[in-house]
Amino acid sequence: MHPGTSSRHECGLASGADAQFLDAAQGPGSGIVIRYVALYHLRATGNLLTMTENRLVDNQRWHIARYGHGEIFWDGKRTKVATAEIVSGPHRRLVWSFYAVAGNITSGLMETKLLQARAALLEKDPVAAFVAVSASMDDLKDPAERQLARFLAASEPFPQYLASLPR
Repeated sequence: MHPGTSSRHECGLASGADAQFLDAAQGPGSGIVIRYVALYHLRATGNLLTMTENRLVDNQRWHIARYGHGEIFWDGKRTKVATAEIVSGPHRRLVWSFYAVAGNITSGLMETKLLQARAALLEKDPVAAFVAVSASMDDLKDPAERQLARFLAASEPFPQYLASLPR
């Protein structure tokens, strides 16, 4: 999958985020992978990144059928992500989500809180992100896990991607 066929749009999916972005990419013979990023400027107290519930679905058209956790191999190392299977009628998508704080990627809420407190105290103008990437589970010949792994492997390294987003 090549993110070069993607487009980036600002969107309004999560309340409290300072900026939100939605883009999609499709490789030859593959489904569409969607990436959602919500950026949060961190403060010493009251960070909305972990105070509000980051919703993966709207609960009107899409519903969460299953939650879980997984490990992916990304950017040369094993990375833990939260997983969810979402459904809308006959369609299913796999969602991998995580937090990015101060160059660290984590799916754990407590670890995220610790990282954001540290970043708010030690960094100048720290920014963190909630990220969700999803792929269709409808094509058994091209499993969603493979689509997501290809997308992440073909994407620019995450710190550079975050730095490229307008704030």
